[in-house]
Amino acid sequence: ILCVVLLYFVYILRMRCGVLLLNSRFGGMVAAMASIRLTPPEPFEFSKPDKWSRWKCRFEQFRFASGVSEEDDQRQVSTLLYCLGEGAEDVLSSTNISEDERKAYSAVLKKFDNFFQIQKI
Repeated sequence: ILCVVLLYFVYILRMRCGVLLLNSRFGGMVAAMASIRLTPPEPFEFSKPDKWSRWKCRFEQFRFASGVSEEDDQRQVSTLLYCLGEGAEDVLSSTNISEDERKAYSAVLKKFDNFFQIQKI
């Protein structure tokens, strides 16, 4: 009965507090830090290039707060493209980006910066 009570308590903790429970090497359960579920920014409205700086700032906040900034460049690029929305691939392709540049987060971000700078003019 103690196991049932313990499992119920763990369930309540997970539902109310967002506490992650991880299996330890020894088969026991240990409480880890509470998880925070971050919502990515809304997809970018490509018809409004003047909003790029604001959207980019919001994405950078999400990138750091979610820990994506600690991931490899390809994951960061994928996250950026996903968050930008449907038009992202078309815009990126129109910049004549090389395969090597496509793998570097800073290079991809610079391509978008240049694209939207030109669109504002």
